[in-house]
Amino acid sequence: MKKEDLERICFNCNQFFLEKMGETTEYGICLNDEDFEPFLEELLENSNYSSCQDLIDAKKFSGEREGCEYYEEIEMIEIDCNSQLGIKLKRLDEAGELNAETFKTFGACG
Repeated sequence: MKKEDLERICFNCNQFFLEKMGETTEYGICLNDEDFEPFLEELLENSNYSSCQDLIDAKKFSGEREGCEYYEEIEMIEIDCNSQLGIKLKRLDEAGELNAETFKTFGACG
């Protein structure tokens, strides 16, 4: 399978983090920004934005921006919607229960 080349923009960078979880937005922050270092655990593990919402509001930018020297292309994994994992994820999503914690319960192998 040929790997698709992604456009070198912040949306496609591993360090880009959406400003709001679960909402459609083009804005986010760069996790490589040292100002966010004290908040990384809360952001990544708990999806808790409240600990640094003012900082996020001040530093957010469009994901359409060209990637910088720290650009690290995201690895994308496609999940077949008709697979056992895809069906389980869809059920959770439809029930409003799909979040970082419930996704983690599937582990690497579903």
